[in-house]
Amino acid sequence: MGGGGNHYHAHVSPRYTIQALDRGGLEKVLQEHETTLQKHVERTFRKMNR
Repeated sequence: MGGGGNHYHAHVSPRYTIQALDRGGLEKVLQEHETTLQKHVERTFRKMNR
């Protein structure tokens, strides 16, 4: 009896996603998420003033 058991091999191909924002792209993101950002900042300031 060999007793070697099962052997499994996994082949992984990592994929990296690199994103960069130029000034126009950053402004667009900020405008699209303005309400969310504002709520976050307000909550943070309230917590700091407790």
